[in-house]
Amino acid sequence: MFCYKLKISEITNAQLPDLSGLSFLRVFIPSTAGNALVLPIPEASRRRQQIYRGLSWSLMAFLTLALLYDIYDVIEGHYRDDILKTAFEKSEPIIALMSFCHSQLALFMAGYSVAFLLVKRTDLHKCCTTIEDLAKELEVKRPTIEKNLSRLRWCFWILITFGIGAIISLVDLDFYSKFTASRPYGFFSIPNGALNLYVRGTVCCCYLIHFTVQSLFAYFCDVLLACSEELRNQSSAFLCELELKPEIEISDIFFRDKLRLWLHENEQLTAGFDQVQETFCWKLLLDIGALSLAMCMMLAVISKWILITGLGEPGEFSIWNLAIFLRYLIYTAVYVLCGWMVLFRPVMLYQMHRRRSGILDKVVCVAQTTAIKKSTRSDILLTAVLMHRLNANQMLFNAGGVVTLGTTVLCTISVTIFGFAWFVLDRSLDFVLR
Repeated sequence: MFCYKLKISEITNAQLPDLSGLSFLRVFIPSTAGNALVLPIPEASRRRQQIYRGLSWSLMAFLTLALLYDIYDVIEGHYRDDILKTAFEKSEPIIALMSFCHSQLALFMAGYSVAFLLVKRTDLHKCCTTIEDLAKELEVKRPTIEKNLSRLRWCFWILITFGIGAIISLVDLDFYSKFTASRPYGFFSIPNGALNLYVRGTVCCCYLIHFTVQSLFAYFCDVLLACSEELRNQSSAFLCELELKPEIEISDIFFRDKLRLWLHENEQLTAGFDQVQETFCWKLLLDIGALSLAMCMMLAVISKWILITGLGEPGEFSIWNLAIFLRYLIYTAVYVLCGWMVLFRPVMLYQMHRRRSGILDKVVCVAQTTAIKKSTRSDILLTAVLMHRLNANQMLFNAGGVVTLGTTVLCTISVTIFGFAWFVLDRSLDFVLR
């Protein structure tokens, strides 16, 4: 009568795609060796744990000092010799400054990502345990989990490939022409080539750190999505039985047990969602702000490049300029992919919850009108409690208690980016007319 379900305990780790960046995360997250599916991090010895702790705090100290030093360099105004070269850059210093702050933004994103891992390491362990218990309780099907995690794995490696490719592409003519020339950087004066290599290497490492932690949130969302989809499939199978056999009669005891089971499973799913929400609350707010700022920064860079190249400043159009433009497009694609990982997965989870609620509503309606001849007081109370709990928790992540990650925030971010693009275009056209 009902579909066969493969228990999660029957799935081995070798049959499932590993979470990308697992080797990096084991430095911060305690051992989760008891987990069969959700983030199976092996147990480390006491000495290795001390080494991991020292490495993590050393990384946090380096990122903090590097960010403060970069900010000091901007305050000192040393960037002016590098970016205020053309008439447009001199007339629009704010837009020019945004094109210079790529390394500062990368250090900031990596810094708060590492701080998140240090502060929330215990909560992350609770997330793994809670979702592991949820997956075992719901007996999630293997194909559903494999589909979601495989998609995340490929998304992660595409993101890393694009990011590293954009960073290490040596298509900037200034990188070669001024390689040995010295320039001030904070308190010191160092060769321009060494500074460029340091910045590129630092940004590359920051990308790896930030994208790995972002994939961790997407990983938890994917497992929750698989669990919610399994609940929807169970409800759909029961609804199909009722609709295909309208003459069938269901005892009130059987239906009451079904209601209790659905209520219990929904509470388990809600507990897993609440744990992830509590853990990633403030980081999601920082991710949204950093992502919006990064998109605005790339719009400023691309618009400045188009204007300067079109006006023939500082030289004629060449294959080098086209390569630089392609690098900017790759950066933009990387940030769009980050937005897909952070923003669209919560929307997918919310939509799945809405579909599941609609199916359960239909099940209750069909059962009460056709399959059950007489409803008891217990049936009515259980039905009311179940529908209330489904409507009370909409499975919508809240970023820092400020932003709800639904379709509204997607539209708001899109409008903000469009408004900034309009501002940059207006300033560029105003410069051309002058």
